[in-house]
Amino acid sequence: HVIDTCTGLGAQNIHLVFGHGGDQMQTTLAEEPVNWVLQAEQLGTGHAVDQASPKFEDDEKVLVLYGDVPLISAETIENLLDAQPTGGIALLTVILDNPTG
Repeated sequence: HVIDTCTGLGAQNIHLVFGHGGDQMQTTLAEEPVNWVLQAEQLGTGHAVDQASPKFEDDEKVLVLYGDVPLISAETIENLLDAQPTGGIALLTVILDNPTG
């Protein structure tokens, strides 16, 4: 899953933001090397990143991944990180032939 992929790439800090269902996630992922961050109100991805931001180091790269995209490959993540300019951001998107399923 996403945590294994990031760990395999050498991620130093993994911050897992949770809200509804967090107790079950913490039980299921109790052995994973993550920092748990509560998002009491689910107000979107930007808000989730904001909730985790106090745990970020000043000079660390921040990669935002969704836990429900488990098939993202290490190669894709590496390419995304390589595309990030110094001091800038990189964004990964996809265009699907049939986006409804």
